[in-house]
Amino acid sequence: FSVSAAVGSTTNQVHKWSHLRTGVPHWAKLLQKCHLILSFDHHHIHHRPPYMVKYCITNGLANYPLDLIDFWNKLEWVIEKLTGAKPRQDDMRWSKKFYQFSQLSEGKSYHLVKY
Repeated sequence: FSVSAAVGSTTNQVHKWSHLRTGVPHWAKLLQKCHLILSFDHHHIHHRPPYMVKYCITNGLANYPLDLIDFWNKLEWVIEKLTGAKPRQDDMRWSKKFYQFSQLSEGKSYHLVKY
């Protein structure tokens, strides 16, 4: 349990930093530049249309082979067949939320905007 909690906490923190252009500790920025943890520039691609690439949220290294084999589209196809849920039906709503969250995060305020 302790290992899972440590990995989960680390992943959440790294993902949070990948949404910030400022306010990231210098040592974390160095890790981002070395591609050891996810950077803003790498993760930001995931939040832009067509929303079909770069889903990994810890270091992003797995994104390259997974995107190459079209893993995410295939996974979405399986989920749609099993559940009937269609991917990206609400992309515009999520884009607006991400944009507003990004604007707020510049000032280190993390209040999500509700619609």
